[in-house]
Amino acid sequence: MSIYDADGTETIAANAAGNGNMTLRQGDGSTGISLTANNGTGGAGVNVFRDNGTLAGQLTVANTSQDDGFLGVANRSGQNRFYARGSNGSDSQGGYAGFINAAGVQTITLDASQGGSGHITTQVLTITGGSDLSENFDIRSETEAPQPGMIVSIDPKNPGELVLCRTGHDKRVAGIISGAGGVKTGMLMGQAGTKADGKHAVALTGRVYCHIDADAAGAIEPGDLITTSNTPGHGMRVKDHSQSSGAIIGKAMTALEKGKGLVLILVSLQ
Repeated sequence: MSIYDADGTETIAANAAGNGNMTLRQGDGSTGISLTANNGTGGAGVNVFRDNGTLAGQLTVANTSQDDGFLGVANRSGQNRFYARGSNGSDSQGGYAGFINAAGVQTITLDASQGGSGHITTQVLTITGGSDLSENFDIRSETEAPQPGMIVSIDPKNPGELVLCRTGHDKRVAGIISGAGGVKTGMLMGQAGTKADGKHAVALTGRVYCHIDADAAGAIEPGDLITTSNTPGHGMRVKDHSQSSGAIIGKAMTALEKGKGLVLILVSLQ
């Protein structure tokens, strides 16, 4: 069956021969949408085209051997630059997606079942939500509740867990609780159901605001090394490098003249 517009251009075509097929054409006769019960790869397919007739996107099946669901989004030249499949082609049958750059090279791969786990492969990863690398830990404290910006150390009584630092020059120092001063965690690691898990994100590297007691060892200046103090969860300036060896949490990036306050720290355990 064919339907024509007033100028004689075929705009709708339906064909029942072999496999059902319907084509909706644009005013110039180029294909706008094609719908077929068998697109040549073992199942139904829908293709959408631009005004110039180039492929814009498709919902179809990947190939005759697997018959995976396939979704493609094309660039202006009709070349798929993003696609998603119902399977990565292995026995795991996990979801799979890829992003392709202008040169036709797949630079980002999302594989839901590689090695039995979700896997992302790319060359450069840019994180805009925060500025530190943290791990999840459970933190014990007998008095003060753990708060973002507080310094924590290894808990000798509970393997894999941390406690708030309460002594100066603590060589068990582990990191700073992430999230103080409006600076959020950039990357968070952990494994649920194991010792590598917990309720608090603790920054192990990167830029983090830290609670500092400037009265404990003097005013803080950018570039000063920071160690733990006797004030729970607070750091102080390093005065004696030999005493602080192994107990340095990082380097100050902002100043604090006196009292207690937040100082931006470049976390670097030493």
